[in-house]
Order: sequence, then structure tokens, then C-alpha cells
Amino acid sequence: MREAEKVTAKKPVIMLKAGTTPAGARAVSDHTGSLAGSRDAYEAAFTQSGIIQVDEVRTLFRLAQAFSTQPLPLGPNLAVITNSGGPGILAADACENSQLNLVRPSPATLDALRDALPPYASLYNPIDIIGDASAERYRVTLEAVAADERVHCIMVLLSPTASVEIEATAQAVIDIHRRTEKPMFVCFMGAERIRLAQELFREAGIPCYGFPEQAVQALEAMYNYYQWQNRAFPVDVCFRRDKGRAERVINAARKLGLTELMDLKAMDLGAAYELPYPETVLARTSERAVRAA
Repeated sequence: MREAEKVTAKKPVIMLKAGTTPAGARAVSDHTGSLAGSRDAYEAAFTQSGIIQVDEVRTLFRLAQAFSTQPLPLGPNLAVITNSGGPGILAADACENSQLNLVRPSPATLDALRDALPPYASLYNPIDIIGDASAERYRVTLEAVAADERVHCIMVLLSPTASVEIEATAQAVIDIHRRTEKPMFVCFMGAERIRLAQELFREAGIPCYGFPEQAVQALEAMYNYYQWQNRAFPVDVCFRRDKGRAERVINAARKLGLTELMDLKAMDLGAAYELPYPETVLARTSERAVRAA
């Protein structure tokens, strides 16, 4: 944890932890001869040291691709551009369940979109530029959104409709990506028809995912890591200690042959180091309990 806290101040650390289920823990024990450990303890340790935990190998690689190619988002505001309502709604659902926020475009951006898009397009986030969207329509929309100071990160969705210009749209996205410092993710849905576009994005260093939820997951991880890097460092509190009192508690327990401290004695030991705990009184009768209360 100490080493991870040093490293995560500079670079992201993505950790795939196996053996988190009872069946997996048994497999760990059979394989290595050691216990797997508590899932809660690992998650707490990862959280405290800034490690990004994932539960699947494919998620590990998706996040690695995102962190290695895109700048960190400087805030939670996401803009989604789509040529299809369904995937845009899926992106909105995934965003609602994350730390990200579907931000309303600024008035200047809305004015630019009204001038450039058909009257039946949806200008609000997700920005639906309709199924017949050309590469040029994607370009002007993306230029307006990328210039909006409210927007911290961008997702471009494309469904392979009959009229969509897949490679030309991919090139338009790449051109604007080169001119902005905001992280940009694309989700071109389909298989054979988008393979060339996927290669173009890979060469340009733009993550291309098959589904909106994957892109939201990666963007959320990057935003959370940005928050970790810019967190307020905790103030170390120096507790006074009464070592003599602590030794008396331990020695008294040893004389009784005890191997652990229970209840009041454990509280006495904590009090020797100024650890807070609720005020407690041992009441051996109901009258004493009433007086203590």
C-alpha cells in the first residue's frame, strides 16, 4: 500500500484481483497453498492507496488502452454525440449510474448546433444528429462540443445505418481529436463494416469500444483517478500515548493467561493511545445501569 500510494500519485495502477468469490478463494488455496484473504480488506486497501480495481481481464485491457492514449478528464461533464437514439439512451443510463454527468451544452454551443443541424435533431445531451448524419454533420457537431468549456470529455457513437459514412466520419473524429486536449472516446457499433474505422482509431490513439457502457466505465475510471491525484492530502494526527498504561493492561491479561482482550480491557488499551470509543460503564445491577444511563 505504501508503494502503491507513491506510484499512483504519478501513474495509474490497475489491479485485477482474483479469488474474490468463495469458489475462487478455494482455488487460490488449492493452487498456492495460502489463503486468498478478505475481499473487503483488499477493496479497502486498493481504495486507500489509489489502485483502480477491475474484475475482468477485458476490463483491465480496456482501461489500459484508455489511460495510455487519452488525457485525464478535468471534470465529470460528458457530452454524447450519436446518430441513433437507442445507443444514446444506453449511454445516458450508464452515465446516470456512474460518477459522470451529462452536461447541458452552453447557449453558444446550442446556437451553433441549431445553425448546423436539421430542425428535427436533438440538441440536448445526448446530442442526436439523426440516422442520416454525414461525416460533415459529425464534424461540425464535434467542433462545437469540443469548444464548449462546460464539456470535460466526449463520446462519439455511430450506428452503421445505410447512409452513414463510416471511414469519413472516423477521419473527422481523428482530425478534431488532434486539436483538442479533452479525452475523446468513440463507440462505433457493428462488426465487419467498422473494421477499417477501428484500425484508423487504433493508429490515431483513440479508444474505440463496441458498446457505450464500456466507454462510460473507462471514462469514469479516468475521472476517479483524476480526483485521486488532485485530492486534499490528509493531515497526520499525532496521538499521545501512555505506554505505561498500555503495558499494565497487557501484563494483567497475561497473568490471567488470556490471549486476546475483550470489551472493556480492549477499550482500556485503546484509551492509552487516545483512540476514541463510546463512553462505557460496567453495570452489574439494573440500578447501576439506570444511574449510568
